Amino acid sequence: MKRNRADGDDDELPQQDDQSNVSDEKSCPLKTDELVCEICMVKGKAREDMYEKNKCSHTYCLTCIGKHIEVKIQENKTCISCPNLKCKSALEPEFCQSLVSKELFDIWMDALVMELAKEENWRSCPSCMTLVDKTDGCLRITCSCGFKFCYACEASWTDAHRDCEGDSP
Repeated sequence: MKRNRADGDDDELPQQDDQSNVSDEKSCPLKTDELVCEICMVKGKAREDMYEKNKCSHTYCLTCIGKHIEVKIQENKTCISCPNLKCKSALEPEFCQSLVSKELFDIWMDALVMELAKEENWRSCPSCMTLVDKTDGCLRITCSCGFKFCYACEASWTDAHRDCEGDSP
């Protein structure tokens, strides 16, 4: 059986965009001395010092991409894009965890969860702040902490509360 390349060599193939990362007109694997961070423009970075996990072909040194992610988290961004202004590729959080402090990564993850909760119309238990998703049934929610509240208005549940305007028949 004829093969063009050995298994596992995919990581060695160049990825091209409008700014070619190859040294000549031919498509060939990047050499270490050709790796360039597109932020600081330092040449000759070792492959292990580069971030190449993004869905696009842009390459950045770990220091620069880490600073980019840090700034975006501090700006309360949840969808962090490739730093290239013409690129709309989003960075995957699981590949960014080692690039920022645990505290910053946790802030980013919490913001992503809160964004999802808002999109899905989840509620927070007024007692313990656990997120609750109502899939069916009445508006009375009993949280895992034991607190009972109205899903519509988040007020503490009482028998007199059955007439909440959010209640459905």
